[in-house]
Amino acid sequence: MSRVRDLLNLLEAYEPTSGEAEAMAEILDLLFDEGDALSADSFVPGHITASAFVVDSSRSKLLLIHHGKLDTWLQPGGHVDPGEDVMAAALREVEEETGVTGAVVSDGIFDIDVHPIPARGGRPAHTHFDIRFLVEARSTELRKSDEVRDLRWVPLADVPDLVTDQSVLRALGKLTI
Repeated sequence: MSRVRDLLNLLEAYEPTSGEAEAMAEILDLLFDEGDALSADSFVPGHITASAFVVDSSRSKLLLIHHGKLDTWLQPGGHVDPGEDVMAAALREVEEETGVTGAVVSDGIFDIDVHPIPARGGRPAHTHFDIRFLVEARSTELRKSDEVRDLRWVPLADVPDLVTDQSVLRALGKLTI
């Protein structure tokens, strides 16, 4: 239960933007429900996921992956493994999907989002309650995993030319302010 308590502490310290207020309420409702909010096997209504907005050391480029299953450009991220906290999950997903190692995560949550996931491969449609971190890469070397179709460093000004997901574009605004 300490993983949930740790996440609640992170959320308590986080100041959501007006565009995130509803997501914050939904995430808190999920965490106070009786189910295991951190289990990828929880489909009703869904489960917590972790992702990272990875920037280069100059903070002028964002690392994006072309998600193989969703067929769209997004930040790296995924499910929280058993026994893992959300920050560790975000860093693990960055390394697994992009090959970036030794990245430094900012303190606290960078962004939150709640989004639907379509039914696929025996898994019902459900919701991802995404906890997002800002991560600075120490190296721009990349290694694509089998989970992603493509990956690349994208200048912040060019991200809207590639990304259609509104929550990613909303979070991008936090990087360019």
